[in-house]
Formats: sequence, C-alpha cells, structure tokens
Amino acid sequence: FQCTSNVITQMVTQNRGDQEDEIVALESIYPTEFVVEKGVNGGDRIHQPMSLEINVSLDDGVRVVPYIAHPRGMSSRSDDDDATEGDDLSMHYPNLSPSYDIRFLPPILLRWTYPPTYPSDSPPNYSISCAWLSPVVLTSVCDELERIAKDSCGTCVIFAWANFLSSELLPLLPTLAPTPPAAAAA
Repeated sequence: FQCTSNVITQMVTQNRGDQEDEIVALESIYPTEFVVEKGVNGGDRIHQPMSLEINVSLDDGVRVVPYIAHPRGMSSRSDDDDATEGDDLSMHYPNLSPSYDIRFLPPILLRWTYPPTYPSDSPPNYSISCAWLSPVVLTSVCDELERIAKDSCGTCVIFAWANFLSSELLPLLPTLAPTPPAAAAA
C-alpha cells in the first residue's frame, strides 16, 4: 500500500528531525561530556554511537564507611565478641573501619544509538556503565530508565535519563540496592 509507505516515510523523517534536534541540544548542554563517535556506520552522525558522561550531584558530600567482612578462620579477640563469618566488622569494631567524605564520584557512562523508530515508537538502544554501582543495581537503574522511556513515549528521553542519573539516582539507591548480608540477618 502506498498510503502505509507514506506514513512510515513521514514517521522516519519526523524521528530523524527529532534525533537531530536532540543531538544539537545535548551538544549545547554538555559540550565536553557528550560525544558522537566518528566514522562508524557511514558518515551520518545520527547513525553513530553516542555517549554522555554523567556526573552525579554530591552537593553536600556523602560519608562512606567501607563494609569489611569477617574473614574465614579469623578468631574472635574476646569472649563477648559475637562477630561471625560474613558479619560487617565495622559494626563490632567501629575504630577498625575509617570513614571517608566523598565529594566526587566517577561519572556514569550512558552509550546509545538511535533506531529509526526513536522517539515515536521506541527508546534508544543503550547501555550504562558505572564503576561504583553493582551489576544488580545497574539492572535496577536500567529498569528505571525503561520506565522513564515508557512514560515519555513519543518524545526524546536522553536529557530526562541524564537528569535522572545525575540528580535523582542517589536518593533512590537505598531502594535499588540489595540489603547487605549483616543487615539482612538482623
């Protein structure tokens, strides 16, 4: 059918325009953090892989106390010590584990490509990586990005994703992260 072909062509043309507008906006907002890879998949930048380094907002800093697991075979130092293998030793020995004030974290890297159906019918094809988030938490973060994309169907989502990752992720982490072994046993 010619009618269907025209509708598809119009949709692809509209998507392409929206993708180009999104790239221009990202270049303006993130002049050093946003990168369009060159020379992959031909010369058209809409078809190139893209990435955005997202810095997480830590305005007030975060106090971090490392989790130190009770090692195998470690004997207790006193009779009243009830620490067992797998316990968080910082709970039993508060002076054993130092705490640190963190003001900066390595950025989260968001990488994506645009399918022809973005943004009208589908989100970008994407991946995220982050040195300080576990694979389980990254999976939960991806679920949240998928929810944002679903709620925004028909509109560009990269800026909304970047905003979520930079300013909304940290307060949400307690609900995304699995419970540490010592806390789960309590």
